[in-house]
Amino acid sequence: MPDNPYQTPAANLAMPDDPYQAPAVDLTAPPEPRQPGALWKAVLFGVLIDTGGTLAFVTLLALGLGIALSVAGLPPAQLEGEIQRLQQPFSGFWLTSIAVGLGFSLLGGYVCARIAHRPSLRPVYVLAACSFVFGALLGGLTNGWILFLLLSASGIASNLLGGWLYQRHHWPARQYQPPHTSKALD
Repeated sequence: MPDNPYQTPAANLAMPDDPYQAPAVDLTAPPEPRQPGALWKAVLFGVLIDTGGTLAFVTLLALGLGIALSVAGLPPAQLEGEIQRLQQPFSGFWLTSIAVGLGFSLLGGYVCARIAHRPSLRPVYVLAACSFVFGALLGGLTNGWILFLLLSASGIASNLLGGWLYQRHHWPARQYQPPHTSKALD
């Protein structure tokens, strides 16, 4: 061991004869494959992004809307009624919330698949089920069953699309390959 523990080993101090020569690196060696991540971590981060991101955005949007209406001079009695009116289905506020929520669902599915790093979408299926349950628990049934099921199906589709986008880019071997044909047909 050298006297100075911070000194680099002598093998690393060897200088090449030509200082302008690129270092010798074997570029033909394949990179080490990335190991799969923890499933619980993938689902947890996916749920946090999907549900947490949607809730944070809707809260900030409602807060900004309330401040804008207060600054506009709306009395507090009318302010509550106006916010209730804006939260009705198919209003601009509601449609914006749904669109951004679906974007967070897509991002949550992508992150879940990225952290899990597996050739199947099983972690994303678990994420979609968790998002469905959290949606029901957080008041998804307030506007009726049909609307809840429609929005849940859209959220699940967004989760799966996010996972599929990751799969498509990082697991190209899973693309369709035609079945083996016999030499007699060639």
